[in-house]
Amino acid sequence: MSIFCFDLDGTIFDSLDGIYESLNYSLVKNSFSKVKKKILITLIGPPLESYLEKLLSINLDKEKKLCILKDFRLHHDSLGYKSYKIYPHVKKVLYQIRNCSNNKVFAVTNKPYKISKKALIYFGIYNFFDDIFTANGNTDNCQKWATNIIRNKSNYLSFLDSNYGGRKFYTGDTESDYIATLGNSFKFVYAKYGYGKSFVLNEDSEVLESFNEFKNYI
Repeated sequence: MSIFCFDLDGTIFDSLDGIYESLNYSLVKNSFSKVKKKILITLIGPPLESYLEKLLSINLDKEKKLCILKDFRLHHDSLGYKSYKIYPHVKKVLYQIRNCSNNKVFAVTNKPYKISKKALIYFGIYNFFDDIFTANGNTDNCQKWATNIIRNKSNYLSFLDSNYGGRKFYTGDTESDYIATLGNSFKFVYAKYGYGKSFVLNEDSEVLESFNEFKNYI
């Protein structure tokens, strides 16, 4: 048995168009000018709230920032996510993983739980996953998550590491994904095709030019 964990944005989904549409909807609604896609793509990856002010090159008061984020989320979670693209070969490779031995597959992401599940269902790949681990909750299908442990990527991977044997892989496109594998048994697989900027990997890490190459680890 092997454990395969995947980040979502920049790894499973190319979510740029969906985020771009919803963000500009929210900005216009709140009397801001639209942003250009070529600027957004340099920042996309972390949660929007962490780079919104940098994207707009202004300091926002708390109330205005909350309004932009709220309107973004309302549009994104009802319409924007439908403009995502699923990366080539994802369905094929996930199918191969689930049909080989007793493998387990988990999503481990910073995306909110509800929209993560909604997007996976919409693109027809939800049933490939045993559970979805996010910063604000998960279904706890694998085992109940202790209430006193902070929900984040690093803790989720450590939790899975302690509950499952076999080979373990975590695939993501950012340095924060890589850092989450330090101190546990997960081999980091860098989705180079995603949004992450170049960073130094340890010698045990692997690099994917496309998702199709992941079949080499099954």
